[in-house]
Amino acid sequence: MAIIPPVTGEVYLVEPDTGEVDELGAVPGIVTDGSVSPDGAIAAVRVIDDSIALYDVDDMAAIGSPVPIEPGDQYLPGMRWSEDSTTLWFSAASGPVALQVEPESSVRRACDIAGRDLAEEEWRRNVSDTEPYQPVCGSAGT
Repeated sequence: MAIIPPVTGEVYLVEPDTGEVDELGAVPGIVTDGSVSPDGAIAAVRVIDDSIALYDVDDMAAIGSPVPIEPGDQYLPGMRWSEDSTTLWFSAASGPVALQVEPESSVRRACDIAGRDLAEEEWRRNVSDTEPYQPVCGSAGT
């Protein structure tokens, strides 16, 4: 599956073997690069507003908040996934950057930092801004 980022702000996923086209949806800003994870579950797009946004391919919903990148890095080409679809590598002026996108690892990280269960606002910021809040850490983190 490939990402086609036209200038209009709408982003399309194309299955090269079949020619099937799905609309990923409107992305806030102009997309300069994109990549779909090897398992076909996550689409990542680099946006001109200095961020990388992740989307669930099945329902085309945003996954969390966009991840900020250094100003100017949005123009550098190059996004590549690890074979297990848990790490997105992208180019930056300072060199390659690894972004862990496995949901469980980001939840564990947030719990470890907090040392307690996440508050609802922390849940929305670190886990999901679309899924209903639920305790994920326990009383002392994971």
